[in-house]
Amino acid sequence: MIYLLSFPDNNHGFIEQLNQQQTVIVFYNKKCHSEALRLREKGIKIYPLDSLFYFISYTIPVITNSRVVICDNYFPFLGAIKKKNQVFIQIWHAVGAVKRFGLEEHKISSCTKADLKRYKNVYRSFDKYIVSSHKMSQVFQRSYLAQERQMLYFGLPRTDFLFQQIKVESDFDKRKVILYAPTYRDNQVALPPLDIKQLEEKLGDQYRLIVKLHPHIQFLIGTQEDTSFVRWCRKDESLNNLILEADILISDYSSVLFDFSLVNPNSPIILFWYDRDLYEKKIGIQEDFLKIDSLPVVKSTTEIITLLTSDTLTSTNLFNKEWNTYNDGQATIRLLAYVRYIVGGNKW
Repeated sequence: MIYLLSFPDNNHGFIEQLNQQQTVIVFYNKKCHSEALRLREKGIKIYPLDSLFYFISYTIPVITNSRVVICDNYFPFLGAIKKKNQVFIQIWHAVGAVKRFGLEEHKISSCTKADLKRYKNVYRSFDKYIVSSHKMSQVFQRSYLAQERQMLYFGLPRTDFLFQQIKVESDFDKRKVILYAPTYRDNQVALPPLDIKQLEEKLGDQYRLIVKLHPHIQFLIGTQEDTSFVRWCRKDESLNNLILEADILISDYSSVLFDFSLVNPNSPIILFWYDRDLYEKKIGIQEDFLKIDSLPVVKSTTEIITLLTSDTLTSTNLFNKEWNTYNDGQATIRLLAYVRYIVGGNKW
């Protein structure tokens, strides 16, 4: 049993539980080094994907001789090594998708025929997709050439942890907590244009702010200091814990939207799309989000303040039902049963 690990904080015990019923070997990239070391402490074999030596001498031979390969992302080499008797399961790293990827990403129109052929070979190597909703199923069908018959509506194992959490309440500060968690932009060299000073002036007596930047742009924090109003999260702080603490989420094209709505289905989300036109042109936004009306879209801090000081903000209950349809805390149980079925012919 192989697990290809490229996203940290996407496991939450699933690999350990899988290893209890079938020996698992984890191949990981450098972003997941710390998580891989924790798995090794629990007796699971780990090998780096970034090492050319391991890749040639060990990674490819082991993967090609494995019955089941579970992966959390697109791995370019998969399309060239797939054998007929293997089952490749795409577990992905997010509940839903705001930005376009795969064949829907705008840059695909400028790639060469050879590149396009290589991409499609990888997409075709996936036999099954673990999904949480019919909306995400449709995204994979458009982006990865997938078919409805390939969809396993199990929910994502990583959400079992979130589904079972109890929201954290603060005893010492009764102000509501705003979590700002933007995604990254290629070649980003400046902080997003959220006017924190303006927010504090207008909302400081009722709210406090937590800023959690994407790991790729964590360096942009620089010399920013925490105050009684704003806290700048460091790289090792878990986004999941922050979700539990927050009353309101401000984000953009990040998949944190789906996790937040699962934990806080009655709390509001604000989409801060200050660069919507540019982002849509360069990367692309999923069609469902271009016409979304269940979440408010704003382009400025002033608009955010207007929303937070009015009675127009609504819950994310509908959004949550649409995207977290099958995330009920039992996803791990269902996927483990399916793996047993593949490997041993057990009833499923």
